[in-house]
Amino acid sequence: MAIDIFPKQWSNIPPITARAIRGHALCPRAGFVFNGAIHDLVNGMIGSPASDAIWIPSGVKQYTGMALKRGGTTNQDILGRSDLIVPTGSGSMVIALKRNQAPVADSVTISVDVSFNSGSDFYFIVQNSSGAISQFKVGGTGGAGNLSVADSNFRYDEDSIYTCTYGQRGMEIWENAKLAGSNATIAVRTATTANLVFKNSQGLSNDLFTCKFAFFYDRQLGPADVRALNESPFCWVDPRP
Repeated sequence: MAIDIFPKQWSNIPPITARAIRGHALCPRAGFVFNGAIHDLVNGMIGSPASDAIWIPSGVKQYTGMALKRGGTTNQDILGRSDLIVPTGSGSMVIALKRNQAPVADSVTISVDVSFNSGSDFYFIVQNSSGAISQFKVGGTGGAGNLSVADSNFRYDEDSIYTCTYGQRGMEIWENAKLAGSNATIAVRTATTANLVFKNSQGLSNDLFTCKFAFFYDRQLGPADVRALNESPFCWVDPRP
C-alpha cells in the first residue's frame, strides 16, 4: 500500500516555484503570488515590479511569507496582459491586500492600465479618495458596472481577503467570506492587451499598500467557493516539492 508522505496543503504562502493543480475545482485562470517576485503559478507568467517596489515579510490568515509593498509614487507594478488574466464574461478576483496609509485623491489599487478618465474597464479601489467607500468596476462605455460599498461594511484589517465577482448574479464585493455589497448589474468588458497593474488612476502618487496574492477566475464564484478560498486560499496549489 502506498503511503502519502507529502502534506495535504501549504501552511505558508507558496514559493514562486510551486505549481498549480490544474484539475482542482478552485484552480484559477491566473494565480499570482508575490513571494519575492510577481509570479503566476498557473501559467508561469512573470510580472514586472516597479523600481521602487519592495518585498517585505507579511502574512494573511495563518499563511506567512513575502508580500509586495507598493511605493507611494506614480510607478506601476505590472502583472501581465489583461486579456490573459481578466475574463470578459463572468469572472472573479480574489485578492489579499492591506492599505498602509490614508487614501489619496482618485487612488486605484489594481486596474487595467487604460486612461481612467475615459473609462478603465476593470479596477478595484480599496477606499476611495474620501476614504468613504470601496469601488469595483467592470466594463467600459455601454457595458459598465460600478459597485460602490460604504466603508462601514468593511474591516480593512491585516487579514482581509477581498473577492470581487461579476456575472449573472450581478456584481459583488466580499471581505473575508462576508458579502459587503452587491448590485444587479450584468457587467461586460472588452478584451484588451493593456496591462493589468497596481497603479494610481490619474498619475498621482499611489497609496502605500501591501499585496499578498491575487487570483483571477473565468466564472463567478459562488458563496461556497468564496468561503473555501477564504479558509484555504492555496488549496489549488500542489503541496509536493
